[in-house]
Amino acid sequence: MRVYYKNRIQKFTDLLIKANATLERQIEANHSVEVYQELLTDMQSTAIEIGGLIEKYQANGQDVVKLLEDSCELIWMESQKTTKDKIGIQKAMNQKFREIKAAISTFEDEYEIVYLPYKASMWDSLESVWKASCEDKRCNSVVIPIPYYDKNPDGSIKEEHYEGDLYPDYVPITDYKSYDFEGKHPDVIYVHNPYDDYNFITSVHPFFYSRNIKKYTDKLVYIPYFILRDINLKYKFDRNEINIYCKTPVILNANYAIVQSKEMQKCYKKVIRKWLGNDKYIKLNFEKKILGTGSPKIDKIEDSIDQNFCVPCEWEEILYTKEHRKKVTFLYNTSIGSFLKSSEDMLIKIENVLNTFYNSRNEIALWWRSHPLMMATINSMRPELKKKYERLVKDYKEGKWGIYDESTELERAIHMTDAYYGDYSSLIQLYKKTGKPILIQQNDFNMKKQV
Repeated sequence: MRVYYKNRIQKFTDLLIKANATLERQIEANHSVEVYQELLTDMQSTAIEIGGLIEKYQANGQDVVKLLEDSCELIWMESQKTTKDKIGIQKAMNQKFREIKAAISTFEDEYEIVYLPYKASMWDSLESVWKASCEDKRCNSVVIPIPYYDKNPDGSIKEEHYEGDLYPDYVPITDYKSYDFEGKHPDVIYVHNPYDDYNFITSVHPFFYSRNIKKYTDKLVYIPYFILRDINLKYKFDRNEINIYCKTPVILNANYAIVQSKEMQKCYKKVIRKWLGNDKYIKLNFEKKILGTGSPKIDKIEDSIDQNFCVPCEWEEILYTKEHRKKVTFLYNTSIGSFLKSSEDMLIKIENVLNTFYNSRNEIALWWRSHPLMMATINSMRPELKKKYERLVKDYKEGKWGIYDESTELERAIHMTDAYYGDYSSLIQLYKKTGKPILIQQNDFNMKKQV
């Protein structure tokens, strides 16, 4: 039986036991008949509701339903007997209710686990957890991609996006419009969006804000869609960076937040303690929710080391020479943070990088993956540069001398390239797992020379 309904039934059964004890006090004190009969009526209604839930959600619950029917018969008999007779019936009911509680406790636990990704390219932050729950016969694992929206510069909602058709074929998708969150009340809901409506670039549908969706589950779990670099809270820059990720609505609303390591767990706790206070309530109710058990993104990279990846034919022409020799391939990554810091200079920087790799295209291949929200970020926060960026990307794509990767398969790009070049971003933490070279592009534009 679903744990949610099992717990609900157990609570109802406890109410019956308490109500029965109240009946005994009513008999001894000779309270009014009206109060006594009202209590009996409530008990019978509760027993009937328990029976209905068992018939609906427990396949082999006939024996317990029979016990409930016997209880209802006893409740009716008690309402018809004298005070002397009622004492014996009341004891029989107490025994019956305890038998019912014991029988319900033997129902095998079943779980409804719901995953709410919004961008398909970020599914890797949930996938290994989903796979583990799929292997557990007690779990019904449901993946429900949710819609999200770009934002205008004034913060208003722009166009809607839904990427339910972009997930791997092996992931069954459930339409968010068809799932009854209130009726099903999943036992666990996993999310990877931390910001609710506090994101300047995008917003998931308001129904799926953490402050709302937590009403429909007993356990809301947050797993970040990103991997952070090593943080040292002694440095102001590091403190400012991690504040962006720690001080979010989902940290307040989730029952648990799973971060990439024990070290990151300590950082989160320190930031939260300073943010919300250091009293006993904060320690017990907020710090304990941060778990440093690892990131599914790392699981994805490690599990795909020996995977044979497929690429489009046009990409093979870029990756191999005419003599069918594999070129040295660089994964080029451009991040939102670096772009926002010095947007116009970064456009020039990217263009220079592309020109440099173009001149070496016969021996070196470039595999460019920009942050999946780069275009949405420019539309919202740097709209004056939209045409320049679009032109730069368009020229690169049409030139067909390098790969522009907009797919959801990040692990393919990591494993099929020979070295990393680009901004200092969370992608580096994943690339380190390969042991391959990592080169950071210089984006301090106050320096006269750039790497």
